[in-house]
Amino acid sequence: MDPGPFVYRVVADVAKGGEARAVGTGWSIDLEAGQADAEGLPGPADILATALAACLSKNVERFTRILGFDYRGARVSVELERQSSPPLMIRASYLVQVDTEEPDHRLALLHHNIRKYGTVTNTLAAALELEGELRRA
Repeated sequence: MDPGPFVYRVVADVAKGGEARAVGTGWSIDLEAGQADAEGLPGPADILATALAACLSKNVERFTRILGFDYRGARVSVELERQSSPPLMIRASYLVQVDTEEPDHRLALLHHNIRKYGTVTNTLAAALELEGELRRA
């Protein structure tokens, strides 16, 4: 039986000048919401790229356990490409580097599962060009 959709809730407050803070269940993060980039604070595009990196990272951990995949660590790199007019993300790319001795066919299986079962990866793939690869570190 389908339990129905899971709902994520975030509230963001912004002060005049663009200082903002987003709060979710058990966490908060300062954001850049002004006209000029605030040094050291992530803006909306940074948060989107971070969401993709977090999704991929979470699925590395999840599927290495499910598949009995031995690894020492992984690094996820993400790039988003934005067009100017109208402002729109048009492409996302990622590289997952896994420090492992597992054979190539197991790396391919891990990548298949990471890509197929990622909530953020599936959402972005429906909205823009999403390309990526997983390789041995």
